[in-house]
Amino acid sequence: MTQKLLARFALVFLLLNGIAFSQSKPYRGAEYRTKESYTYGRFEVRMKSAAGSGILTTLFTYHDSSPFSVANWNEIDIEIMGRYSNEVQYNTITPNRIDHVRRQVVKFNPHLSFHVHAFEWTPDYVAWFVDGYEVYRQTEAHVATLTRPQKIMMNMWQPTAVAWAGAFDPNTLPFYGYYDWVKYYAYTPGEGDNFTLQWTDNFDNWDQSRWDKATHTFDGNNAQFIHDNIVFRNGYMILCLTTPEATGYRGGTIIDLDINPPYLVWARAEANRFLAFFSEEVEKVSAETISNYTIAGATIQSASLQPGNKVVALQTDSLDLTQSFEASCWWPAASKIVRRQRCKWACNSPMLPTAWRCRSASISAARAKPISGLIKFGIIIRNMALPAEPRARDRRAQRFQEQISPRFTKLSARD
Repeated sequence: MTQKLLARFALVFLLLNGIAFSQSKPYRGAEYRTKESYTYGRFEVRMKSAAGSGILTTLFTYHDSSPFSVANWNEIDIEIMGRYSNEVQYNTITPNRIDHVRRQVVKFNPHLSFHVHAFEWTPDYVAWFVDGYEVYRQTEAHVATLTRPQKIMMNMWQPTAVAWAGAFDPNTLPFYGYYDWVKYYAYTPGEGDNFTLQWTDNFDNWDQSRWDKATHTFDGNNAQFIHDNIVFRNGYMILCLTTPEATGYRGGTIIDLDINPPYLVWARAEANRFLAFFSEEVEKVSAETISNYTIAGATIQSASLQPGNKVVALQTDSLDLTQSFEASCWWPAASKIVRRQRCKWACNSPMLPTAWRCRSASISAARAKPISGLIKFGIIIRNMALPAEPRARDRRAQRFQEQISPRFTKLSARD
């Protein structure tokens, strides 16, 4: 990460001094950035990243100041490293290039299918989301230094920092990162859920009133950003990493299928029931089959799929919320083979972002009622199924419908 910070500093220095060295760069990358800068809000994208060592696919905001001063550095990152099949990297970079990195494990391969990634930036916190659920939050003192307006940016490039990005083999080129849409919500405290949608870009074409295609490069980046490596096709934007001789998109049909089974995001214990929250809608019959669940230390009396088809209420006998419960958590892998992993939840504070966790999953206090006592419990879930309806998405036929809450329900369109 230090290498990336130095690289960004070098970028500003080079731009200000008019030094162009595109001919020395062995590869060609892409960066798409807004003309306007934004202070606070929710920034959301539906994307599928590129897999491969030595590359990354991103959504981030950055204070693009002129004249540049390292004392004014403000940046918030979602960076998906191609070398990892189950990880997303989050970061805030504050004045004097101080970074605050989080390597977040996710329960799917971000390179195989589209997922909704987002972050909320307010004066009090920065929180990151995957498929509508909060997974990580920063509330420390450094958040108060993120005050400068920032541009929204997406890019794909090849870092020279092997320790960070991994070793790169040029024979693996080209790489493509796919973006379905991006949304910006203004921060409007006291209105609705404190965020108000301002605009959506569905990437049908290059909106030159809102976006610039970058043409720069910087030290630490083996790629020169060029216009031709930002391609719009069938309602998607594709960022390309290529050789200089074979630029642009040369891939086939864009595959946008929901290949991931629902997974357990988090759960909550009450006096006589557990609420199990899934990553997406689940099929009613399997969701309400009691034998699909096991809670250590409790007897399940019934299972009821709640409105919205993403939450299952597990009715139990009376629970002593001062007692600890521990068990293993099961969820289907992408191959639909059930695998076992250790999973715990704990609640010892009304501040749920740090209290409700399945690995690193969490939910903001504003979206759940706090409970008292110290609770650790686990759920075993077997063979949870998707709804029977087709899951293929047709962007031409139907734009994504927002159900219940545009910020909390997974956005999808179905045949």
